[in-house]
Amino acid sequence: MSNVITTSIENINKEKALEYLEKNIHNRKPTPANIDFLISEINNERFVLNGQAISFDTNGNLIDGQHRLIAISKTYRDWE
Repeated sequence: MSNVITTSIENINKEKALEYLEKNIHNRKPTPANIDFLISEINNERFVLNGQAISFDTNGNLIDGQHRLIAISKTYRDWE
């Protein structure tokens, strides 16, 4: 097995966020206050590329980014 890490930058719309959230099987319970804060950041156009990754394990399971993806899925803004 290789330890190769791959990265990409992509715009994630509501549909893609929901697709990625289907792979969320091992994360902690989401925090509503954190999600509300991120929704506010998105709606006020302060949600910008900052180096935080949405990460998946080698099996394709989501391991980091669930709060950001939930917030994206709950907004009406299309980021494509």
